[in-house]
Amino acid sequence: MKYETLNEEHKKDIIDFCRSFNPEFFMTLVFRPNIKRKDAEKSMVDFINKLNRALFIRREKKRLRLLPVLEMGRARYEHVGCVLDKVEANWHIHVIMESPINRDSRVSDISLEELKKLIGNLWGNTPNGDETFTTRHYSNDWFKPIYDIERLTHYLHKEISQGNEGAVCYEYANNKGIKMK
Repeated sequence: MKYETLNEEHKKDIIDFCRSFNPEFFMTLVFRPNIKRKDAEKSMVDFINKLNRALFIRREKKRLRLLPVLEMGRARYEHVGCVLDKVEANWHIHVIMESPINRDSRVSDISLEELKKLIGNLWGNTPNGDETFTTRHYSNDWFKPIYDIERLTHYLHKEISQGNEGAVCYEYANNKGIKMK
């Protein structure tokens, strides 16, 4: 099968996955500079766990429906081949997520601004999360509503063909809204 065909099928898979839970928000969170992918991934998992604990009562086994994408940023243009150990990458995550306000959650009665503040503070307390570079809750650049999932998917797919095949982190994705393990 040709690469272009696989590429298009992967984009369709991402669109189908996201449509399965009707996401409402798109977040971009930046890591501190000079870390490796494994450290960024570990911090991303820590953030997702903190977010779930803040949003849901643990014994109910509910989880946020989301799809995280771990990108290397400028390194995809500057390095050929594997970049997993390159500390020059400006690692950041994009998160496509549902609105926890619309679910039976700890935050079902808060405003969107309060939700953004909660998430911004959790990111600021995540290992390797760069709260000085990442736009926090008082700006709209890092937290946006989703209007067109297909267009967003094409944007998220940009690194896969340029050295970051593992950008879409399916192993940490959840479209069921419950604890998967």
